Amino acid sequence: MAALGLITQRTLEHLQNKRQERKRRSTANPQFSSYNRKELESRQSASSYLAATTGSSEPLHDTRKRSRFTPPEPTKEVPRPVASPVSATNGRSDSHEDACAVCHRIGELLCCDTCRLVYHFECLDPPLSTVPSGVWSCPQCEVRNNKKVEDWKGMVSMVHSFLAHKSRREEEKKKLMQKTADLRNERLALEERVRQLNEAITKKKVDSEELMKSYQKSETAVHKIQEKMAHMNA
Repeated sequence: MAALGLITQRTLEHLQNKRQERKRRSTANPQFSSYNRKELESRQSASSYLAATTGSSEPLHDTRKRSRFTPPEPTKEVPRPVASPVSATNGRSDSHEDACAVCHRIGELLCCDTCRLVYHFECLDPPLSTVPSGVWSCPQCEVRNNKKVEDWKGMVSMVHSFLAHKSRREEEKKKLMQKTADLRNERLALEERVRQLNEAITKKKVDSEELMKSYQKSETAVHKIQEKMAHMNA
């Protein structure tokens, strides 16, 4: 948005700092601490008593919490993104867990951007010293993502193997079709050669018969001439 000129550089830095702070969350307050639960319950009882005395229908601490948040005035130049629901204690999202997923203790925690788990910086392997920039996934999400990637790679490998097998089958089919066409052409050529040989043989037979008839006629004529010469000599 800053590259398009929709927001100023100062607003962009403010949003980035706000995102970094949102990843950090501290549960060292009465809402998440077990040893201050009695004090919190006593305060809630006192607030309920004061609300009943003054005739108010809602507790005092709820009114005081709501008064901390005033909606910002909308501006025409800078479009503001829609914020997700946050709690009234520290302005963070309530969708994450309250204790570290490793040691199950409270304190300063790092929220996962892809699930509800939170971690201490020192409980991670390797440990972190600062809030990572961009979208951060916890170790469990990384394992799930890696498994999905491996499953996807296996599926892609199967698809590639199937395509390669199909390509080989198609190549073999093309070769067989070409060989069949060559054999068909060779058979047609042989049949044509046989036809020509049969015609030549038939012609040879006809010529032989005509030659035999001519020879017989010549032999008959020679016999007649010999007989005439014998009569003349007698």
